Amino acid sequence: MDCYRYPCITTPGSSLDRIQDAFAWFRGLRSQDLTRELLADVHGHSPGYLADAARSVASHSSSALELFEQASSGPTWHSFLPLYYGMLNLAKVAIVFDGGLASLAAQRTHGASWSGITRRSQDLLTDHVTLHEKGSLALFYTTITGDAWPSSPQKTKAGGWISSKKQKVELKLVYPSIYSIGYEFCEAYGRECDLDRVAVRLARVGNAEKWRVLTSFSGSNVAGSHHFTVGMTKSANASLYQSKPVSAKTPEEARQKMESKFRWHLLHHVVGPGGVETYTSRKRGNIQMPQEFAILLAFFHLGNVVRYDPERLGRLVDSRACSMIDAARRHAVLDYVLAIWSFVKRRTVLISG
Repeated sequence: MDCYRYPCITTPGSSLDRIQDAFAWFRGLRSQDLTRELLADVHGHSPGYLADAARSVASHSSSALELFEQASSGPTWHSFLPLYYGMLNLAKVAIVFDGGLASLAAQRTHGASWSGITRRSQDLLTDHVTLHEKGSLALFYTTITGDAWPSSPQKTKAGGWISSKKQKVELKLVYPSIYSIGYEFCEAYGRECDLDRVAVRLARVGNAEKWRVLTSFSGSNVAGSHHFTVGMTKSANASLYQSKPVSAKTPEEARQKMESKFRWHLLHHVVGPGGVETYTSRKRGNIQMPQEFAILLAFFHLGNVVRYDPERLGRLVDSRACSMIDAARRHAVLDYVLAIWSFVKRRTVLISG
């Protein structure tokens, strides 16, 4: 049995504008009756949470759609700023669906800063962003991953080391992690992106009522390190990892028992010529890079460039990264919107066309 990020997968087809189709789904969240049903039936929230959460979801969904509309009708290269804020509002939708309404109310700031505020850079990949423990971006990260905000060692002025909750994330680790701009990244920088194709399936152990996850990689980096394989054992075949078995009568029951054991959020799916393909990002430091988090960081960066440094924006547009950021404006936004909708529905939703 093939495994996806969520236990179920849906691939509706469309011959129209796919991102407008996805926006239509979020317009439905303006219906507080529908949203209360999703909050209760899909996410398991108690009745006391539903009313305020549904109002918050309706508000953030509406704001997101209006910002996306603004981005589509304005100047191309200035669109990154409203696109980022639209995506941030959808991130807040996910946070509320996950039960984080009170945390979101207490942490309205972005919780991030951009290196370009204080220093100049000649290339997009030499920039970095600093993420803080408190703020919407950290809340979104913990919502998507289910993990606590990580800490990292930081050197003190006295020469010692302390554990810091600040995370410096270099953009050279972010842009190569985004599937939808992989071709443009390779063309611009002459190297492949930091994603590997993977096959994940649930297999019975002999004739027993036991099941394990088998993960096999293809491509040039089969022996590389991936956050997704944490908790799995590498087999004699360097490209194959396997989990400890769980007892279950059916594969569906086994998948349910494994829901909290693996980092399913690191699987990204696309509809390819032969069906659904699965990819996962390579391990680069202690920050995990689910697609939606990497995309949001990229647009946080580009939105800051638009807002604070028009000269740098001009250099980016005239640089080798031009096609890559233009592709992000179109393709990465769709991947992000689909990822948030999949989170809302708790099923993998792709649009084939």
